[in-house]
Amino acid sequence: SHRLKTVHVYESSNLSSRTVTKRIECKIYGRVQMVMYRDFAARRARALGVVGEVRNEDDGTVSLVAEGEEDRLNLLVVELRKGPLLSPKRKLPTCIF
Repeated sequence: SHRLKTVHVYESSNLSSRTVTKRIECKIYGRVQMVMYRDFAARRARALGVVGEVRNEDDGTVSLVAEGEEDRLNLLVVELRKGPLLSPKRKLPTCIF
């Protein structure tokens, strides 16, 4: 199974546009390599207008750093919990930020 762990959360605001940008740093554990998880996460983030980076790590995990509006990040976390179709297990614990 997969486990999603939030490592850090940062917040900044833009007074001119009144938007708050949040940043999450996550590490996803389980069978997440060789199942297109990195590509899946990048495509979902782009579709939601979230920017950042996702990469395969040497320890078999996938790490993700994402910035955007809180509601968009929440939607991304929902998608990360579902995982790609090729992933045999899609259950992830709660991601708190």
